[in-house]
Amino acid sequence: MATFTSAGAFTKNIGLYAVKIAQAEEKALNAAALAATRDIRAEAKGMHVGRKRLGVGYTVVGSKAIIQARGPWGIIEKGTHPHDIYPKRRRRSKGRRAAVSVPGRGAFAHVHHPGARATGQPWEKGVAKAIKSGPEAFKKATLKQVFG
Repeated sequence: MATFTSAGAFTKNIGLYAVKIAQAEEKALNAAALAATRDIRAEAKGMHVGRKRLGVGYTVVGSKAIIQARGPWGIIEKGTHPHDIYPKRRRRSKGRRAAVSVPGRGAFAHVHHPGARATGQPWEKGVAKAIKSGPEAFKKATLKQVFG
């Protein structure tokens, strides 16, 4: 504990602590958001839709961290109904359009997709874990930054 001989020294020291606490809050917010994204990623480990992987990121805005899903989470979480796939507007060589091209079998002008099942709600489970780990990470990082 420090002892102060003047009001000026005390004020200067209090100002330094105020800056340190503000910096600690920012670092703690980043730590909490990172812990939350790790929990969500852990639930979705190895899941993908075709070549597209599931990702999670965060953005700090003021005193909030916004956690965002990146990739085809909707298909994994909710599944899809059976649907038809038609070609995009781009034309193939002889003026025809192809919806799907299968190596060794050729191009198809129209295909029917049977739909996809939802697979265990990894986002929902990850968020449930993050609700517990985020505040713990925030508290731990704040204490580390302020008190060393």
